[in-house]
Amino acid sequence: MLGRPFIVNSTVHLRLMGRVSYLSLLCVKFWWTQIISIDLTLYTPTKNLLLGIDDTSVFSVFEEAETDYQPCPRKVLDDRTIYVSRRVPFSSRLPIITDFGEVRLRDEAHIGEDIMPDVYRAPEIILRSERDIWVGIWSVAMVSWDIAKGRTLFKARNGEKLLDDRLHLAEMIAIMGPPPKELLGRSQTSLIYWDENVEEDDASSICLTQNEQQMLSKRMEQKQMKEVMNAYSNVVQRCFEDCIFDFTTKSLTPREVGCTNRCFDKFVKASERVTLRFQEQNAAMAQSGTIPGRG
Repeated sequence: MLGRPFIVNSTVHLRLMGRVSYLSLLCVKFWWTQIISIDLTLYTPTKNLLLGIDDTSVFSVFEEAETDYQPCPRKVLDDRTIYVSRRVPFSSRLPIITDFGEVRLRDEAHIGEDIMPDVYRAPEIILRSERDIWVGIWSVAMVSWDIAKGRTLFKARNGEKLLDDRLHLAEMIAIMGPPPKELLGRSQTSLIYWDENVEEDDASSICLTQNEQQMLSKRMEQKQMKEVMNAYSNVVQRCFEDCIFDFTTKSLTPREVGCTNRCFDKFVKASERVTLRFQEQNAAMAQSGTIPGRG
């Protein structure tokens, strides 16, 4: 099958992920021309990150299978027939970002507007705060995680399988630590989750029910925290370092270079925080002999 070297255990190899991340970061050039955000997703109905086909003969294979030995399942209705899509192999081409319907310009009023889908939303979007180009960088990080791990980083679903902003924020805090008080001060909705006198060190105290706390603990147990640490290390240090280095050497302005360097620094610091939190959790478990969510 075409592209097989890019698939490892049902996830995408870092070689292809580097291509995806590199192309996604090129969107920064759009942001400096007064575009502030781009809706970039993989596992939502938009699916606007597309790959081309290297060899169109693959369609001949589909035609032969359809007519000779393996017709795809279908549902016949009065006005149309619905076919199950066939799996298209990955190609070595650069991915193409499509569908700019959710692009926002800098001179538009957009504070508090929900522009990102479900679990891809940046903290500024959930908290309805003034945002900048970093919400787009957040999308790149979320998509890179999806590609590397084969699933979204955050679930953000309550016991009824409904999207829950409280759980979404709690998951972010469990991985990255509490949000800065400055961000909470700019938020239109922070008082829903925190007291107005909350200190930055106490910003992790989101009100959750006992069942929700147990569910969150199970999601963030040792095995998953270790996966988070390893994935951040791979995604940030192996992929983003290469593609950002390549990106910053292609005739960008000093301002653009500074932007991408700060982006990389933020991801590295996030990786370090995850590593430290995992080590602290591991030490606490060693002392108590318990595993979070089970003890």
